[in-house]
Amino acid sequence: AYIPPAWKESELKELARVALARKGRVKMAMEHAWNGYRTFAWGTDELLPLTNVGQDNWGGIGATLVDSLSTLWLLGMKDEFWEARD
Repeated sequence: AYIPPAWKESELKELARVALARKGRVKMAMEHAWNGYRTFAWGTDELLPLTNVGQDNWGGIGATLVDSLSTLWLLGMKDEFWEARD
């Protein structure tokens, strides 16, 4: 059986620092994407980013909106989650 190597305390601290920085950047990226969708394509299936136009390729069910719910919740974007749900 595989036994992973033990991490040094300094390595664990560095990993935690990197993870925290990445967490912030991921949330910033989602905020950017969500704001673009909300501004230019609200209620449509997807946003075409080069033209800032909404498009319904999935039957007009608001696929991006539905697909984003779990991500919004996990990133702590609760206001956006409730707005999308309603």
